[in-house]
Amino acid sequence: MLPLEPSWQKTMVIRDEKTAELLAQGTHTINILAPFLGRENSTKAAADETGIKLNVLAYWVHKFFDAGILIRTRTLKRRGRPVHFYRAAADEFFVPVNLIANASDAELLARVQQQEYEAFTRNAALQGRKLSQQWCLHYCMVDGLQRWTMLPLEDIPPERLLERPLHDWLHLDLSEDTVKSLRQELWALMTKYQALNGQGSRRKRITLHLGLAEMNREM
Repeated sequence: MLPLEPSWQKTMVIRDEKTAELLAQGTHTINILAPFLGRENSTKAAADETGIKLNVLAYWVHKFFDAGILIRTRTLKRRGRPVHFYRAAADEFFVPVNLIANASDAELLARVQQQEYEAFTRNAALQGRKLSQQWCLHYCMVDGLQRWTMLPLEDIPPERLLERPLHDWLHLDLSEDTVKSLRQELWALMTKYQALNGQGSRRKRITLHLGLAEMNREM
């Protein structure tokens, strides 16, 4: 076994455009980096874990390694080709958006959130079908508030209705002070439950997504 190469660091700020473009591919980057973040892995084991074809993953591992995004932690000698192990060069990467050409802020945000949003909607649909086989799209205006969601068509006991996945959209006109308070409450809510992550028995894996944006009325 060959000795370790230079160790990883906790945080890395990207300084060049080429590396920034590599890390700005959204779902693609997430899939490649995931098996190497915070741990080491061989290319073969990472391919098995992600379902990405070995030759495709190997190509991108070499590109990420050459760019300094991945580091080689050890090499296991054996008959034939040696087995290289890699891990991400940092636990956190910061990519200044001014290094990424030909992409708007909105496009970049959509890129990096695409996989999470698709996984969320896929699992929300599965959870909803377990609750009811008859659903409808529900759009209404109540007391001046626009509401857009999905609801079961059949009557479901209130205690079971609480089991439905939450994916509502509300368009609200609130005072500046109320918006400020709401933002603080949402941050506190995420912080509270993040601190409880991994505790207790009979745990369920969930995805919690909170979004709040001030709308541009001219758009």
